[in-house]
Formats: sequence, structure tokens, C-alpha cells
Amino acid sequence: MTAPLPQTAEQDAYAMVDLITPFAHDMLRRYRAFVPVGAGVDHAGQVVPFAARPGDAQDTADAFAVMLDQLRGDRDNWRAVCLAVDTTNPEYGDTIEFHLDFAGGTTGLVLVLPYRPGGLWRGPVFADPITMPGPAFVYGDPLDPDGAEDR
Repeated sequence: MTAPLPQTAEQDAYAMVDLITPFAHDMLRRYRAFVPVGAGVDHAGQVVPFAARPGDAQDTADAFAVMLDQLRGDRDNWRAVCLAVDTTNPEYGDTIEFHLDFAGGTTGLVLVLPYRPGGLWRGPVFADPITMPGPAFVYGDPLDPDGAEDR
């Protein structure tokens, strides 16, 4: 039986989010937006950042899709992955969404970090993060976005 989250999930989640967050904060402060970025934890525990290459994507949704396809193809190289995107959430407003998935788990996590955009002389103001279960978007069945089996 596979556990919902592997033993290293919490440590890996913190490591990936801690790597991505300063970049996202800086981009929001400077440009009021950022392109999707990601990080992975390899089997040795090394945290590696990544992004779509210029020219691989036409827009934010396309960049997210390109990185997702790359992760699915390389998933055996990672024990955990994270994709972060600047979104507008219907419940929380402007947010950074961190989509996390873990090898050996049956579910992923979504960490939502709401923020109020900054103005001319001030940076964005961040609220407390909200964490919720999410789909296993890399390690689950790509044809089943909810991570649930229809049997």
C-alpha cells in the first residue's frame, strides 16, 4: 500500500518552496508578475531550480504546460517536484500557487500564498499560506487529473 505522502514530503516541500519564494517575491516586487518556475529534489536530496526556456512557451499557461511535460518525462530523476505560478484565485485573489508532487505518494499538495500587489513605492504584501491536498500531477495518472481511480 502506498502512503498519501512519502516520509520526506515535508522536508522536500519546505526546501522547494524556500528556493522558489525569494525569486517569486522579487519578480512580484519588480514586475508585479512572474513566469512559472519550478524546483525538484533529486534522489540525493539536492534541490534544483528550473524554468521553461525562452522560446519554449508563448504565455504563462504554455510555460506551465511545457514544464509539466518535461517533469512527467523526467519523473524518475526526482523524488519531489514543485511548479509555482502567479494566479488569481476566486477565493483568495492574487496568489502564488505552489503545486507539489512526490514520488511514492498517492496525492500532491497545493500551497496557496495570497498577496496584495505593491504600488509604485512598496512591494507586495503577503498573507499566511494555505495548504490543501492536490492532484498527483507528475507521479499520478496524467489521464486522471484528480488522482482518483475510476474503478
